[in-house]
Amino acid sequence: MMNNQSAPFEFTVQRCGATVWPLFQGQGDGRVVAVFDSSFYVEIDGHYACIGTEALDAAPLNLTTSAPGATDWRASGLCINAKVGVSDHTIRVGRRFHFRLTNTARWSPEPLPADWNRERIAHGISEFRRAAEVRIPDEGLGLYINEGTAPRENQIVATVAKVPIAGLCEWLTNSFHSPNSKITKGLRWVYPLTGTGPGLTPSGGDFIGGMMITLRALGETEICHRLWIPTKRCALEIDNPIATAHLEAAFEGLANSGVHRMLNAIMAGLGEEIQDAVNDIDGIGHTSGWDAMAGIIAVLEVWLETHLPVPKT
Repeated sequence: MMNNQSAPFEFTVQRCGATVWPLFQGQGDGRVVAVFDSSFYVEIDGHYACIGTEALDAAPLNLTTSAPGATDWRASGLCINAKVGVSDHTIRVGRRFHFRLTNTARWSPEPLPADWNRERIAHGISEFRRAAEVRIPDEGLGLYINEGTAPRENQIVATVAKVPIAGLCEWLTNSFHSPNSKITKGLRWVYPLTGTGPGLTPSGGDFIGGMMITLRALGETEICHRLWIPTKRCALEIDNPIATAHLEAAFEGLANSGVHRMLNAIMAGLGEEIQDAVNDIDGIGHTSGWDAMAGIIAVLEVWLETHLPVPKT
């Protein structure tokens, strides 16, 4: 915990996500909208960013700073609605925290492997399931990573999401079969899924985010856009602007660095990399990493089923 008698505390921003990078290149005003132990969210001119310690993951909305990993922002007196100002390459939060934007690296995920193909994706999914088998939490939607898994009676979130997930996968199957037909039947399942689950970013929204990231990776931009239209409408109706900001980033194909690392490894069929990246997924939110991976696997499985190899003649 920081010494409340000292002011101001000055840190450097070491890394800034690509989505929020433009917010901090000029001037702006806003406020703190959520405070946690190791990170906090700010709203600046209607856009949202997450500021954290040196331990904060790279992600599209995240600013990783030089603040020690043990920093507790709540215990340090940071409060919701504290004023935020950006000017002269500095973020000023309340009266006590300054974050210098000098030599800040702009973060974007590593590009997809150029040599991904159907066989490598199939192998990658198999390796991921093997690596994740004993790690998938009981909560959230991670159980849908495995084929044919049914939620238990006490797994309320997964039970509520079962039919909407099946409906979206059916819509996706039809869309892959007829990519130019602009199919919308089945997208109604976005509405009961988007806000399903507790937390800052509900499990259902994270699942859909994983779907959109994967559609972008597969080059299915138009199908991704069709999924985004009702998702955005639903997210705005739920009125969770932070979750909406994460979904907007997912629509652009951007997520936590751990999710991208795992997606790249699966698409390249890299077993050892998949084994190493499981820890990254475990550390993303309460269940957000696993929820997003369930959406990723759902899309990849449907893509494999609808893009069968051309028989040799």
